[in-house]
Amino acid sequence: MLITHTTWAKGQSGNPGGRPRILEAVSDIARESTTLAIETLRSIAADTDAPHAARVSAAKALLDRGWGKPLQGVAMMTKSAPRGVREMSDGELMAMIEKKVVRLPAS
Repeated sequence: MLITHTTWAKGQSGNPGGRPRILEAVSDIARESTTLAIETLRSIAADTDAPHAARVSAAKALLDRGWGKPLQGVAMMTKSAPRGVREMSDGELMAMIEKKVVRLPAS
């Protein structure tokens, strides 16, 4: 293994001081406010006088927290690496010739 100035010795922590205390304090305060936050979202979602966008946003936040965010599909298109003619079957080669994909040299 190549040793660089960013490589830690085996058994040595990259963060010997651990997570900063301030972040833990902020997380603790936020967690203590969970009930208030959910109740606020719930009241906004139920308020018929609230703007539609606010109600939808509150309802979505409640659903995400209660049921988890919906899975998102990912569409991908890949281009196959071209195969050599020696790797193709006779049928594949004939189909390419018929479609005039391959130009044969003139005799």
